[in-house]
Amino acid sequence: VHLMLPIQNTELENIYLRSLGCGIRSIAVTSSGRGEGVSTLAVALAERHLLARKSVLLVDLNDEAPSHLALLEADDSAAAASTEPQIVTDEVGSYALLGIPAPANTRANLAWRNPGFLERFLAEWLAQTDVVIIDAGSFERSPNTLIPAERIVGACEATVLAVMAGVTTETAVRQTCEKIRNAGGHLAGCVLNDRVNPSLKQELLRETGRIPARLTSFRKKITGWIHSNRLLSMEV
Repeated sequence: VHLMLPIQNTELENIYLRSLGCGIRSIAVTSSGRGEGVSTLAVALAERHLLARKSVLLVDLNDEAPSHLALLEADDSAAAASTEPQIVTDEVGSYALLGIPAPANTRANLAWRNPGFLERFLAEWLAQTDVVIIDAGSFERSPNTLIPAERIVGACEATVLAVMAGVTTETAVRQTCEKIRNAGGHLAGCVLNDRVNPSLKQELLRETGRIPARLTSFRKKITGWIHSNRLLSMEV
């Protein structure tokens, strides 16, 4: 799977295998805060299921910060409230997946707040595809959003939590896990996003700065070895 952010492939594979083995067909992807890679992870999970020859529908319910856009613009406002699958992509067109863009017209889409509305459409989507993956945004979303993350994770069979390594605190993760449980959701696993986490190579180079000035030649030798080491230069 080609990822736009350096999310751990091993964790993604483990979550995919667990969901496949348990027959899970509806997955919500969320996070504690904004910008933790929820949309990228949702796309990666969709692509992984496609590689396994499963039909997938990617649903964007983060109306506060939509990431999955309709490939073809609709001509009428009624289409903005449509729940019919279409081809979606991102701003740069890095992927093309069967999906449903985030509700664009708040007034036309107030029905999303009604109890059972999401569940009804989720059942219809699952009748057409093998797996439905919902981009639920973060739990930090504004209360003015059409449908909060709690409602989404409660409607899906499993939830995957994206965590920004080196940024999101353990307390925040624990609180989010508790919110998922209280909403009736099932946490299938967490995926660490290493976008801002320093690599081993970066950490070693930083540590070379501690070598005393009288050992300059030695420091240059070590620094050169770190830069040229093929194992340290590999990207996961």
